[in-house]
Formats: sequence, C-alpha cells, structure tokens
Amino acid sequence: MKSQDEIKTFILDTVRTQLPEVSPTGVREWISARITEPHPIQLAVDPEGTQIEDFWVVTDHREGSHYRIAYSPDSEKFGIVTALESGVEWYMGDYGTFKEAVEAM
Repeated sequence: MKSQDEIKTFILDTVRTQLPEVSPTGVREWISARITEPHPIQLAVDPEGTQIEDFWVVTDHREGSHYRIAYSPDSEKFGIVTALESGVEWYMGDYGTFKEAVEAM
C-alpha cells in the first residue's frame, strides 16, 4: 500500500499531466478552477450511505454544489462524487483516469 505522501504525489503528477488534455476547453477551465490540494476523505460507495470507504478529494466546490473528482487508493482510479438530497456524499464509481472522470461529468 502506498503512503499518504506517495498518493498525494501521484494525484498531483496525474492532474498536472492530464489536465491539459481535458476537452473541450470550457470543461478544462471549469475543472481547473476547482482543483484543490488533495486530501483524504471518507465517502459512501452506496447511495444509502451504509458503506463507507477511504478516498482522496481532487476537486472541490466553488460557487455552489457540484460534482467532484476523487481518487480511490484501493482501485487506483479516479471517480465522481455527488452530494445526494439525503446528505450522503456518494462516490458514484471508478471512471478510470483523471481525464476520463472529468470528461464523464
């Protein structure tokens, strides 16, 4: 298992490499404004919020509530997080690379 420093470095390197490849340009600009310092967080992996796992937040909200990108150290993939009306912060699943997760939003 990777250390927290190794995970953080991997996320930062991946975002730096893949962000310029995100298209269209408007999506790249939108997500770029929401990139945050990667940090650990626990998220539900089911909409009911009964199964919680560890992730790393990669993007965060600006001006309201939006989808976020998170990294799963278990699968070593990026995915999408959304806040449900019930208050559950739901990791909707792995989407692959950072670029793939962003473009799937």
